[in-house]
Amino acid sequence: MSGAASAGPAAGSLDSLDARLARAELIVDEGRSELSELDEELRRRHAADRSMIGLLVVGLFAVTIGLAVLVLLLAILFDMRINERLVEPVVTILSSILLPVVTLVIGYYFGTENRQ
Repeated sequence: MSGAASAGPAAGSLDSLDARLARAELIVDEGRSELSELDEELRRRHAADRSMIGLLVVGLFAVTIGLAVLVLLLAILFDMRINERLVEPVVTILSSILLPVVTLVIGYYFGTENRQ
């Protein structure tokens, strides 16, 4: 009878360990699920940020090109001589200010896309 009595507490402690293990596995599974949801939200936010950056750069580029064309058209319409004084600032804006910004953003955009 002493053998049967000693098996009882050991079986109870095994049941307790199994229950604790099951609870721990449940917590880990919930954590994985939440981590997966957070990861998906982070991906959505990155995509939204990248889209916004792309739209801003394209918009800035379009506005700058539009203004440059407008200045040149106004000069032609009002019979102004198109000379270096008029063309040089437009070219400077397009080449030294806008081009590096566009290059930087495009490099960032495609660089982060390749890392993912």
